[in-house]
Amino acid sequence: MEQTVLKGPRLSDGEFFASLDGEKEALAEAMRLYEAGDIKGAYGAFASYVREGLNPERYFKLKKAEFVPEFTESLKASAERALRHEVTVLGTSYAFNGPIDWEFNATPNGYKEWTWHLSYVDMLSPLSRAYRATGDERYAEGAVEILMSWIGQALVCDYSTSPYETKCWRTLECGHRMPYWFEFLHSFKDSSAVSDEVLVTIFKSLYEHAMRITHKYTHGNWLFHELSGIAHISVILPVFRECAEWREGMKKKIEEAFNVQIHPDGSQYELAPGYHIGILAGTSNIERMSRAYGFSFTEVFYEKLRASIDYFVKMTMANGNYPAVNDSATGKGSAVLSRFCPDYYPSEVNTFIMTEGKEGCEPPFKSCVLPYAGFAIFRTGWGKTDSSAFFDAGKFGRDHHHEDKLNFLIFNSEKPVIYEAGTYAYDSSPMRVYATGTEGHNTVKVDGKGQNRRATHLWRDPECHVTEGIKYLESERLDYSFGVYDKEYGKEAPETLATHKRHVLLLKKPKMGAPIYIAADVMESDEVRTYEALWHVNTESVTVSGSEAFAPEVSIFTSGFDKIECYKGQMEPTVRGYLCTGTNLGDYYEAPELVCVKRAASCEFATLFALGNPEGCAVSSFRFEGGVAFIEYKNGEREQINLDMLLDEAKSY
Repeated sequence: MEQTVLKGPRLSDGEFFASLDGEKEALAEAMRLYEAGDIKGAYGAFASYVREGLNPERYFKLKKAEFVPEFTESLKASAERALRHEVTVLGTSYAFNGPIDWEFNATPNGYKEWTWHLSYVDMLSPLSRAYRATGDERYAEGAVEILMSWIGQALVCDYSTSPYETKCWRTLECGHRMPYWFEFLHSFKDSSAVSDEVLVTIFKSLYEHAMRITHKYTHGNWLFHELSGIAHISVILPVFRECAEWREGMKKKIEEAFNVQIHPDGSQYELAPGYHIGILAGTSNIERMSRAYGFSFTEVFYEKLRASIDYFVKMTMANGNYPAVNDSATGKGSAVLSRFCPDYYPSEVNTFIMTEGKEGCEPPFKSCVLPYAGFAIFRTGWGKTDSSAFFDAGKFGRDHHHEDKLNFLIFNSEKPVIYEAGTYAYDSSPMRVYATGTEGHNTVKVDGKGQNRRATHLWRDPECHVTEGIKYLESERLDYSFGVYDKEYGKEAPETLATHKRHVLLLKKPKMGAPIYIAADVMESDEVRTYEALWHVNTESVTVSGSEAFAPEVSIFTSGFDKIECYKGQMEPTVRGYLCTGTNLGDYYEAPELVCVKRAASCEFATLFALGNPEGCAVSSFRFEGGVAFIEYKNGEREQINLDMLLDEAKSY
């Protein structure tokens, strides 16, 4: 690899010293020395101010990190890899033979996120920790070389450039970089490798970062990471005269963003739990940093913050995880609450989730509805043998939406049983299309076409405070919800082919056996259509027998279909039978997908799920007709549930 010529930062010495806060005596002295032509003296005066102003003890306490960490074999290996310029980004590894090329892409399909994520410059962190643990100057020298190469090579774009038109200066990465850069500053400030010139160069780039972010604030979870970047620059060591303006703008923007982005039910308008965590992380960084350095927020801000944390109590499924909704991987509800509750929302209920039921008190509810998100969550209870389900009758979330309205997921205490493809790498691969489309979810395709809300949807922020029209009912015997999809189908020439109405039901107290879940669909169309109800089963294999299907964890009874097909691990002609595990390339595995087919105009069909080993299943047959579910049990007992009557009784949100 050829030697890269370093050219950055763009900010000149004159522009840099003119940007400093002359109200601070030491900085005013640096400015005077520069004006007098004493460049070395100016650099020295500025660097001395920085070294004296950085407070590692306060900073690492704020970050909940040890100033002198244990020098484990794992830390040593990570630091040595960083010295060798060996990186792993989004699951793809690469070893640079010489200086790092920050615009390089190591993925076989040119996955753009790889290059953007490389510019997190996160290899600074193991070098910083290794230096604090050992004092070995090799780590300082390596970290300086890496950071100077990024600043020198990754020239700042025009401050107003679209985020996607640059390989190194997306505003998201501008925010993400700051924790690594400030860890560098607090770790190496007294190292001989960090010269006065290095400190001036870093702060020149920090000024460029602040200008880039404040000129191109975006929205959604990105905004909170951008604001976190501004907080690092304007709160920890405010050397620029504009820091007060940036800081006050940051506080105003985050409070405004909370008002817009956080629904009254605590959900965040992207409706993707992973990105919801991102805004909590950004908010927590900003709030804790501001508080530690003497700045405060209003009580309304804390109310919104607590509501957005409480969301994860409601979204924690029977296996302890929140579901992989929209562009979100799954994760532990206990981990989320453990990260944020001690500082902002301690309670007995939150302790119960944090400790996975070992301490605290159960939440005062089992099933619940999030009316602004349009989610209904069903639970048989909070115990180790309970089950739960998730129903998405919600609105089209901002930016990270999937075409998955009326998606239905079911969980036992060990894992998701009826699941979805989740999310996948943000590329243009068939697997990405599958994961984001109707094909990767448990809803209904029409004439081979998936939902296409994107065709006519125009986002407006006020939608955040409008409910979607989900219906919901709780009773001692059962919990019920209902939603409608009446938008377009098909990517090419999208049109409204049919209206899909879905009833979902948790029968908590059947006449025999364990609780039962039912999804009953009503399709309305003026023409004969081919309907495909999709069910992704998270198991090794499924045995189909007539209108029934059996897996080790669930028995599935259907009614009203012409046939049931089962696919697993199919790539051609269309992707079918996969579940994804994350956003790295190749993060997916084969799992059976049931395709239940009905050819008709207006019609109804339904699916019943009985969790547990099929040998212990109490259900012998199931039928859905005229809006009524008929269940027959192996002991000969029968019961019927009128879903249309439940619809009339349910509350509209």
